[in-house]
Amino acid sequence: MKTRLLVAIVSIIAVTSFAAEPPELIARRADHLRAISRAQIPALTTYIRTLEPLKQQFTREGKADAALAVDAEIKSIQEQLNAAQVATNITTAPPTQLQIESATYGHQQSKRVADVTAAIRSAVDSGAASIVIANKDLGLQGSDPSPGAHKTAVVVYRINGKRKEKILDENATLNLKDLK
Repeated sequence: MKTRLLVAIVSIIAVTSFAAEPPELIARRADHLRAISRAQIPALTTYIRTLEPLKQQFTREGKADAALAVDAEIKSIQEQLNAAQVATNITTAPPTQLQIESATYGHQQSKRVADVTAAIRSAVDSGAASIVIANKDLGLQGSDPSPGAHKTAVVVYRINGKRKEKILDENATLNLKDLK
């Protein structure tokens, strides 16, 4: 039961993060599931307390099969109780919604730049941890937008709807997980 509850919670969170649901909805759903788990705890605890004396009674009366059946029920309910307690402790932050709006690479002041938005988006979409800000890594093999000049990349993105910008020097590593 514990595993099924955790799988259900994780499945709901995973499905909703791909469905582009608003983070607020996802957070409230997680709060709802935690509340359901919290509500189960007193009932499960009470049920276990009522089963303990029954198990002792069957043991005293020599009814081993009955005592074993009650013991199995206690273990099953204890698993459910543990799962409910774990589920109430799960903190689920809303999934991060990252959108790359634009990315340019080159000598920004002279406007000798190349559009590298597709390369940055591709890295994000593939789940890459990082991308190096260099001609070959940005898909610019054989072409340099500003030969001999100091180059930078300007990445404009939205994180959970908030517009941000990151500027990186040539050959720096853009850690995609750090875009916050």
